[in-house]
Amino acid sequence: MEEREKMIVSYIKGYNQFNTEQMVKDFSEDIVFENRTADAVTLETFGLEEFTDQADKAKEYFSKRKQFILEFKHSEHQTEIELSYVATLAKTLGNNHQKGSKIRTTGKSIFTFLDGKITNLIDIG
Repeated sequence: MEEREKMIVSYIKGYNQFNTEQMVKDFSEDIVFENRTADAVTLETFGLEEFTDQADKAKEYFSKRKQFILEFKHSEHQTEIELSYVATLAKTLGNNHQKGSKIRTTGKSIFTFLDGKITNLIDIG
């Protein structure tokens, strides 16, 4: 469990620093990523290259962003984290989300592990 937490903390640190290379260093080549909102999948990627491309594109939306891990919950092959999130928009994303405005939310992420790598990541917000 300690090794899983180290990988997750490293991922979050990379995310907070806009460092895609650090974010994916513990991902398997066939990583599957899902973003879910209100029980619907809003984004899905398959494979390391597709995830990395998406993560690089997402960086342009924020001038600052930070995830804070609130809790770890471990099961046999998964670790779920509860988190809080604060970000400042770098561009306008519609009427309710103007450039420079702050977003504050909570959510969770579920990481699946196999052979010492993260094979699946689900973000739920």
